[in-house]
Amino acid sequence: MTTTMPILTLAALLALGAAAPTALAQVAPAGGHEVSKLPELPPTPSVATVPTIVSVQRVALVTPYETDFRKERPQVTSGWLMVIKGRADVMAPRALAQPLLLAGGTNWTESVEWFNHGHESGHRVCFIPHTSEASKKPDALASLRVWFGSAALPEATDATMLAAERTKADEAKIVAKPLPVAPSKPAEFADREALVAAAQSLIARWSPDEVEPAPAK
Repeated sequence: MTTTMPILTLAALLALGAAAPTALAQVAPAGGHEVSKLPELPPTPSVATVPTIVSVQRVALVTPYETDFRKERPQVTSGWLMVIKGRADVMAPRALAQPLLLAGGTNWTESVEWFNHGHESGHRVCFIPHTSEASKKPDALASLRVWFGSAALPEATDATMLAAERTKADEAKIVAKPLPVAPSKPAEFADREALVAAAQSLIARWSPDEVEPAPAK
């Protein structure tokens, strides 16, 4: 049985060394981690820190929400629910700023939301929100690349910053890794809460160390 993880407050996330003040979008690692014991952060963006895409699922939302991972807080009604595998030294929870998780294709770049850290399991559950018409196109994944960018706060990310990060990724020679996805009807969720519940199920599978234990009865 999958245990439902609580959505922590901003104060609790920061106390545990979480990166971004997005209480709905992130869950803290079990046990917490002291910043002083964290591994040194490698240079990002770089080819050496590019994560591997494990799975991706097209998603549609009946009720839109405003993403916390963009300064402009655009409305989101669709996207891609994704699991990636990455390096522990990149994904370890840090105080405030940490490498932005980004996704891009032809004429689009998105600030990727994430629901867990994944530094112990190596797996992070994420969501690529569609905030532009280009990323909504059926062939958007044909030129997909996902990478860790500069260390910053996701909620401070805006269109100008995304353009700069895309240029940095080009300079770092991070290339697209097309992901063939058969055309299919997207998984439909009622709202953001339902999306979070689906993400929690993926965390239970791919990063069980970040699932809070069920309360004793």
